[in-house]
Amino acid sequence: MTHDICFAHRTVRQPPRFTATALAARVLALCLSPVIVKLYGVALLLFVGSPLFGRAPLRVTVDSGTSEGLDWDQTAVFLEIPFAAPPVGQRRWRPPEPRAKWRGVRAAKAFGAVCPQAAEDLPSLQARFAELAPAFPYYSNLRMDGDCLSLNVWTGNIGRKAAPVMVWIHGGSNIGGTGAYPPFGPSLAAKGIVLVSFNYRLGALGFIAHPGLTSESPHRSSGNYGILDQIAALR
Repeated sequence: MTHDICFAHRTVRQPPRFTATALAARVLALCLSPVIVKLYGVALLLFVGSPLFGRAPLRVTVDSGTSEGLDWDQTAVFLEIPFAAPPVGQRRWRPPEPRAKWRGVRAAKAFGAVCPQAAEDLPSLQARFAELAPAFPYYSNLRMDGDCLSLNVWTGNIGRKAAPVMVWIHGGSNIGGTGAYPPFGPSLAAKGIVLVSFNYRLGALGFIAHPGLTSESPHRSSGNYGILDQIAALR
């Protein structure tokens, strides 16, 4: 059974699509549990226990399948939810493509890989993860891989009436960084905010433009693949 979504004090059957600008201003209402929420173009099905989460599995269903997150300090945390196919092999230097569906329940309890970036930048990021790991153990698995297009969600508002949604696009001059850092998720969730962060392709893999790639493109253009990743995550 599903329930209508209360959005900005209106009951709607089909929630509107969000633009990047509107995301910061809109209020997402989570009415009853379980709830289906249209968030960035995918349906999220959240199973909630009592009083806040209880012992029921925290699961989210998107177009590609179901993932199970974790309940950490009264915050629901869903990590590494893929929003696009791995941009490797024949998909490298091409716009992001939909993720293939998976069977069963996928674990969403650890961060996905950071997108490829300069190896000399990783030690400082590893040190920051190590500082956070005692308080938040899921900050303990820093790794780098081409299969990196995933998003993370933190919320302490499941089952409550309303919650503002913030989408964080990490910095790093388009050559470094990760959606996992800075650690805005735990602190903002404690303040009643639903935080979403994600990774996008960086450096040459995300922004190179070349005549050879342009000739292969149906749009007759190349470059800005990292920006296309960001758009895909917001849909």
